[in-house]
Amino acid sequence: MASATPSLDGLTVSNCTIASNQYQGFSYNANGSNVIGTNFSFTDTTFTNNCASNANSAGNHDLSFFGFKGNASLTNVAVTSNHTANGYGILFTGQGLESNGGFAPAGIIALDNVSVSGQVAKGALSFQCYSDVSGVSLNNVSLQNCIAPWGDLVVQSTDTDALAAGNTA
Repeated sequence: MASATPSLDGLTVSNCTIASNQYQGFSYNANGSNVIGTNFSFTDTTFTNNCASNANSAGNHDLSFFGFKGNASLTNVAVTSNHTANGYGILFTGQGLESNGGFAPAGIIALDNVSVSGQVAKGALSFQCYSDVSGVSLNNVSLQNCIAPWGDLVVQSTDTDALAAGNTA
């Protein structure tokens, strides 16, 4: 979903299976410096075997929130990854192409009962290019069954506060 809409508010994905997509399972890409996507909700949803057939692409992510500065919740979400080139299981990044290096504050991002398993090329779960991660919270997040060469949980932030990783495994 490449969006130049100034405000995309209220995306809901519930009781779904998203599987066997060539490029990504879900991709939000803010297209412009003033684009804000917010209040995204993923509930009781599984992502399986996405990105496997497009190994040479520059952005194979099962769930990608690129240039995302809004609020999001993932509840009862299971990701089974199967890719080995250029990707993450779940990626949140505040920096879109429009900002060229400027970090943005994260909105309220809550992950509850989320798992990432299988194999990814980079990290299982990543929060990148955020200047403030105080609104991020993780509860019952399991990354322990994912092969992730860059690390299970990757955080790139200029915030001096710790990320609320809760009881993440």
